[in-house]
Amino acid sequence: MERRSNEVKRILVVDDDAAIRTQLRWALSGEYDVSLAASPAEALELAERERPGLVTLDLSLLGHPGEGEEGLEILPALKAMDPFLKVVIVTASDNMNRASRALALGAFDYYVKPIDLDELRVLIARAFKVQEIERYGGPTGGGEAIVLGGMVGECEAMRAVFGQARRAAESTAPVLIVGEPGVGRETLAGVIHRISPRTGGPFEVAVGGTLAEALARAAGGTLLLPDVSVVDGARDGLGRYLREGATGDGDSAAPDVRVIMCTDAVPAAGGGGSRRDSSLAERLCDAVDCHVIALPPLRDRGRDVVLLAGEFARRIASERGRSGRGGRRVAAPAFTRASVRALMTYDWPGNIPELINRVRHALATGRGGKVTPDDLGLSAAALSDRTLGEARSELERDMVTEALRRTAGNVSRAARAIGVSRPTMYDLLRKFGVDPAEFKDAT
Repeated sequence: MERRSNEVKRILVVDDDAAIRTQLRWALSGEYDVSLAASPAEALELAERERPGLVTLDLSLLGHPGEGEEGLEILPALKAMDPFLKVVIVTASDNMNRASRALALGAFDYYVKPIDLDELRVLIARAFKVQEIERYGGPTGGGEAIVLGGMVGECEAMRAVFGQARRAAESTAPVLIVGEPGVGRETLAGVIHRISPRTGGPFEVAVGGTLAEALARAAGGTLLLPDVSVVDGARDGLGRYLREGATGDGDSAAPDVRVIMCTDAVPAAGGGGSRRDSSLAERLCDAVDCHVIALPPLRDRGRDVVLLAGEFARRIASERGRSGRGGRRVAAPAFTRASVRALMTYDWPGNIPELINRVRHALATGRGGKVTPDDLGLSAAALSDRTLGEARSELERDMVTEALRRTAGNVSRAARAIGVSRPTMYDLLRKFGVDPAEFKDAT
């Protein structure tokens, strides 16, 4: 899709407070084409007719500030009209649970009243910039971050992933996302759904029940299999559905569903599947046309780790809401040069969840406006005491043994607890010489 530099940027302001609507139209109309809505029905009607690029959406639209959730109720319908639409929640409530739910439903960000117009202008400008990158394919030059549906990256591997994701979203073929636990497989699956023509349908994660039941729940949308290697009792049915559109349960017309599968198996040299010849993923990809997307581990993403650390710091600071006079937003601290070096040299065995946890810990315990290696738990002394491989192995062993202890030696449950398949769990048991039977009596 080609950029149009003179394209008018449209904003829809949705608020039941007439004074707020007037204030925002006055403040924003010099730069944007601004429309106003006072109710959920009016908001949906105007959004359908005018197709704004951004909506400022009040949570409470029935005259009960800080109490109602009418905005949340129409948020999915607004996003269904345009997967690139940016919705900024503007609310009188600083309830973090509501804010988190809004973000989970696809909101770009949220803002707590009273409104600081300068701050809101910056937020809106950033939202439109992100939208432009997503809608038109992102910057073409190297060294610039690209964004796709909330995922951020600048390394060549992630540029390739984003390109593959866009192509997959445009087709109806199944998708196999390959990568280590914690690299963002389920996040990428959600992005593919949101930027696809199926964005208005359900996004169903198969966590139990039969394949036929899961497909029925996902009719018209997308079904995610978080770990295709543990699809119990549905292997033949899944293969048949992907090949023929039927599950083998006697149904004459199985529902129309896009299937996205995830696995931690390493892609084979020729692409499409796993080095384990017996893997379900490989057999499925041999049997049907399938988009295979390999997500790189964090340690192979270069400066992306620094980019992500900064982004997570901003989001975590935003989650904590506002503090101080006027309810101003808590600023995310900067990272020192030593922290950047530590982030770049650490091996990240836990991938993105580990990075988020370390950043969250740094923001909770650090002092001052700078994040140091000590704040991240990545001090130079700690890093020099052992090799990166040794640090990774130690963390892997600790996670395996702790999961076995909590599940009383149940390998399947322990594997699910740490986000790996059963074959991978058995590989780890052999690697560390761990006997699950030793944990049978654990409490």
